[in-house]
Amino acid sequence: MSHNNRAQHKLLSDAQKGNIDAFDRLFDHLSDPLYRFLFFRIGEQEEARDLLHDLFLELWRSLPNFQFRESVPFTAWVYKIARRKLADFWRKKQKRKTISLEALIAAGYEPQAASWQGNPRLEVGEVLNLIGRLPAKEREVVTLCYLEEISAVEVGKILNLKPNYVRQLAHRALKRLKGWLGGEVAK
Repeated sequence: MSHNNRAQHKLLSDAQKGNIDAFDRLFDHLSDPLYRFLFFRIGEQEEARDLLHDLFLELWRSLPNFQFRESVPFTAWVYKIARRKLADFWRKKQKRKTISLEALIAAGYEPQAASWQGNPRLEVGEVLNLIGRLPAKEREVVTLCYLEEISAVEVGKILNLKPNYVRQLAHRALKRLKGWLGGEVAK
């Protein structure tokens, strides 16, 4: 077990025993990527914050049930809960909403620079709008793999897909994006 895994295991173990400081450190580590994950799918800051709050309440309640295993990383378990929260949210809303570029900019969303290696002429907003046009599975894979920089193996665990299929979806999505941009997307 690596040093990072041992440290995460200790932190999780402490949080599972009710240690609020340990849970706060988990919150600090996970809140930004989870907020981006939720906001990118909802498009409204307040609703994303509310859902994030609900997600962490459920994490606090469910944490004693989590069993630390190499085959199921903690983050994959957390993202599965986040996906269930999103599904519940949309069932309640009974409609699908698109995210406007203005809402993304107003929220201060900027992908990490490493995610956008390639053609510097592409505007982030243009890429995000095109990602929004992708089929749902491809959009989710691209968001997790490239915006959140999660490995294909872990994305597979989050989405209950095999890593090779995750890579295929990512490849298809990048090919589709490249076509939409007239070949301007870097491979």
